[in-house]
Amino acid sequence: MKNNYFIKFLLGVDSIDFYHETEKHRLRAQMWKPVFIPEGKKIPVVAFDVGLQFRIWDIPLLPAVIASMGFAVIGTEYRRIEIARGEVTDIENAIKHVRKNFTFIGEKTLLVGVSMGAATMLKLASKFGKELNIVGVVSLG
Repeated sequence: MKNNYFIKFLLGVDSIDFYHETEKHRLRAQMWKPVFIPEGKKIPVVAFDVGLQFRIWDIPLLPAVIASMGFAVIGTEYRRIEIARGEVTDIENAIKHVRKNFTFIGEKTLLVGVSMGAATMLKLASKFGKELNIVGVVSLG
């Protein structure tokens, strides 16, 4: 993954690369978060998806800006692309993974999707809204 030093420095954010498992597949993922999170504070998770062409590590500026406002922004690769079907399970598992493995992740979930990622996020909200405590969806283009 690219070293986005200037983005990190200017916005006061950092990125964490991690892996999570879904249906026996190990998937690469990334989280952008504020550098300083007060001890004991929980921050909402924002699942971010830009559709078919890119992943969060390909376009770091938007997730970094969102993270600078006090959110943990995550994105993941997929086992397969099925236009808002297979991707939904992979994103659901990434959300559950960060909740289980990072103590600063709170209970609220927001979804941001661009292009085909917007369709994926709308489907995710309709399928797992209550279970993942989804409190908002931003769907672009």
